[in-house]
Amino acid sequence: MSESKETSRLEAFCDGVFAIALTLLIIDVKIPRQKRSILTADFWLALKHIIPSIFAFILSFIIILITWVNHHNSLKLVNKSSSAFIYANGFMLLTVVFIPFPSSLMGEYILTDHAAPAVVLYNSTLALAGNKLDPV
Repeated sequence: MSESKETSRLEAFCDGVFAIALTLLIIDVKIPRQKRSILTADFWLALKHIIPSIFAFILSFIIILITWVNHHNSLKLVNKSSSAFIYANGFMLLTVVFIPFPSSLMGEYILTDHAAPAVVLYNSTLALAGNKLDPV
């Protein structure tokens, strides 16, 4: 029989949150609907216009994946948790599930006059997500 850690429920919950955050990233990557049938050349042009969104998706996916790997490796070292640890972990998860929003904004506005606020929000979110809290 395998031995169960006190943190196994926390790990399962966190894995689920990471999976949802990764899934939410792709939802806003789509070609705008056309009311009429489009030609193949128009379709390729539409795909070209979503390249910034695809780039934002890939970048954010990699960042969340790296965060998940680091989180997974960190929880291997933890045998039991406290309320402070769970709240700090919850705050970290909050920053992770927020990443799809500024990622979507950045993908949509990076090539426009509104790029600066989108990039600032994206980078601020990543800086907050990278901040390590020490619940002592």
